[in-house]
Amino acid sequence: MSNLKESNTCPDGYRALSTSELRELLQNDDKMDQIIRLNEKFQDLQVDREMLLTSNRSVAEESLARRPRLCNGKLQLAEKYRQLSNLATTCWEKQSQLEARGQKHSLQTAQNLLQEEVARAEEHSELVCCIFATGSYRQGCGGGWCHYYLICGGGRWFRNPSVVARRKPQND
Repeated sequence: MSNLKESNTCPDGYRALSTSELRELLQNDDKMDQIIRLNEKFQDLQVDREMLLTSNRSVAEESLARRPRLCNGKLQLAEKYRQLSNLATTCWEKQSQLEARGQKHSLQTAQNLLQEEVARAEEHSELVCCIFATGSYRQGCGGGWCHYYLICGGGRWFRNPSVVARRKPQND
């Protein structure tokens, strides 16, 4: 065992020991622990291990400290997603309404509405012409348009003038 000190300094120092010295060394747990502790590679590994444990602990503590913020952020994100979903639904509904209004106010629809208005105006003007043509107009009489409309054939005066002649009222 006199060479044991040399074996600690020389990496291949254990080769110089005899078989009996190596067996004695293997059976002595305290000596083996001392050799391992004095080994540079082992010491470097121990230092690295301690540094990693310290680093891991600080990361774990920081993670635990941020957990409430993370949970709160998740809840806020879920709420924002729900709001976004509601806004998207509202946008789709409004877009559908706009499309419906766009179709409602298309050129064809506008033309149809104008044609209906022209037809109503024509009927009204036919009625007025019928009244004047039949001489049934009295100044000061109000609200008798329906009667004159029936006399004039329901607005068919321009289309069929014979209707006016057949329904010409008697002069009072």
